[in-house]
Amino acid sequence: MSNDKAVLERYKKMRLAFLLCFFVWLVTLGASIFSLAVFFLSVLGMNLFPIPYFIMAVATVVTGVVAGVLSFYVVQLWAFVKSKGQYLYKTSRGFAFTFGEEKDMKMCEKLAVEGYSLIEVTKMGDYKFERCKPEECVYSVDYTEKELGAEKLQEYIAIFESGGWKHVCGWGIVHWFRAPKGTTPIYTDNTSLALKYKRMRRNTLLGIAIWGILAIIPAGLLILENSPVGRLFLIIILGTLIFTMLLSGVAAISNHRRVLRLRDRR
Repeated sequence: MSNDKAVLERYKKMRLAFLLCFFVWLVTLGASIFSLAVFFLSVLGMNLFPIPYFIMAVATVVTGVVAGVLSFYVVQLWAFVKSKGQYLYKTSRGFAFTFGEEKDMKMCEKLAVEGYSLIEVTKMGDYKFERCKPEECVYSVDYTEKELGAEKLQEYIAIFESGGWKHVCGWGIVHWFRAPKGTTPIYTDNTSLALKYKRMRRNTLLGIAIWGILAIIPAGLLILENSPVGRLFLIIILGTLIFTMLLSGVAAISNHRRVLRLRDRR
């Protein structure tokens, strides 16, 4: 199958996926608004439906979360359909939560063979691809000690380009590179690779500390809050922060285990 035919087939499938996803999103959004309205009415003493207060609160949270997640996919699919297959968006399969970028790099390499080249990565972990000629290439991510200024950044990029790696994009301390298949990897020894995962571990531990400090605020307000609506709102915020801390904790443990494995190989 030629590249044009493959893109056309992908476009048809993505257009159908967009219509289905958009329909489900409308249903869940409507359910979320309905359950939220019933919840507020029950708090005000207007029990229009014989549904327990707790169940309505849970239904409001669950449908709201599902609608929020679906909204990301609706936007991504719409961007692809609107550009007629010129631009493709993909959500991170691991990098966004710092579980390691291996799955994301494999995804980028597979899409390159299919005719889509990485051009941008958002801070939310969304990958943006542009239609191109199919090619076999490899991707890699590197982390600097700190955010680099313009001059230092150019020197940093030049070092990688001398080794055959082209700078694709980057923000903060994270940078994405692409090279033809067969190019010498950025990390050729266990020592340098261990240093990379140590930097990732440090960043995740810093994230845990920040989320933990932020969690103190809703936790303290929850003790003082008396209204059911206010308590529900604070519980949602506190639960989100705790969930994020747990994800970061899993990521930190994963990176620490990588460091230990690489240390044992020396």
